[in-house]
Amino acid sequence: MIEPQTRTRFGLLAVALTSTALVLTACSADAPETPSAPAAGTNEVYDMLPDAIKEAGVIRAGGLFQTPPVLGAAADDPTTPVGIAPDLAAKIEPILGVRIEFVDTQWPNQIPGLQSGNLDVLWGQISDNAERERSAFDFVPFLGSDQGLLTQAGNPQGIDSIASMCGLTLALPNGGNQGEIVAAISAERCEAAGEPAIRQLPLQGGADAYSAVKAGTADAWMDVRSSVEQVAASDTAFEVVHVDIEEIPLEMRNVSGIAVSKENPGLTEALFEAMSRIVEDGEYLAVLEEYDVAADAIPEELFSINPFTNTPVGEMAG
Repeated sequence: MIEPQTRTRFGLLAVALTSTALVLTACSADAPETPSAPAAGTNEVYDMLPDAIKEAGVIRAGGLFQTPPVLGAAADDPTTPVGIAPDLAAKIEPILGVRIEFVDTQWPNQIPGLQSGNLDVLWGQISDNAERERSAFDFVPFLGSDQGLLTQAGNPQGIDSIASMCGLTLALPNGGNQGEIVAAISAERCEAAGEPAIRQLPLQGGADAYSAVKAGTADAWMDVRSSVEQVAASDTAFEVVHVDIEEIPLEMRNVSGIAVSKENPGLTEALFEAMSRIVEDGEYLAVLEEYDVAADAIPEELFSINPFTNTPVGEMAG
């Protein structure tokens, strides 16, 4: 019998990391470009799913198609999702026995969409942190979320950390927890020292942010490191400043996760079990290797449901 929420997979990522070469040889070509709908899942995993999802045969995943390599759009079709999240979804579909359909959703509409039931999960931009685990969502982590700062090429402001941006303008994902991180650092490192605060510029997504940095409206854009690194690699107008994890307050550190309403505990359990299986067989790491982000694999100590608080699935904590 599959254990409930407290189940973790300690050691699985370590095993996967030591088997990278074998995984890539055996598995890297397995992911189909357009996965067909699976006929049935592994019985015990499929049985965990809510009846409504079994009847629909699909899990609707909301995310903005503007943050490659996690979630972007195909060059020849902006309605086709590509990236780490869709590739991982293709790997777990046969285990779940239902399709996963990505819905291009602006960030301000993502949480309301999940709360209203128009979306079943959020998968792409949302970060897992302690506050969210205790409130309305359960999380299945899928990627480390080290942060990076995207600046103009040459880094004209000499930015080397978040704290070095006192008096400068930092663009952030609207509604993301980066705003809380920056506010805390600004208060402690800038304002407390008599320096001007870091100005925040909330934006809807990557496209707006890249334009703002190019135009000088923003001095930098803060987002997941792998995402800004890909932007800089494809456009010489930018460069990246890595954010030292130690700069971020411990209680605000996070990982990228699949967010599920606490009203759907069975869906959370099924997603975690499916992800666990592709970790075990090496397919998880193979996907990350394809995008050169194996270093962002979830640490084994965080590979569990609601890893920051261990809040039971479907429950809220005070």
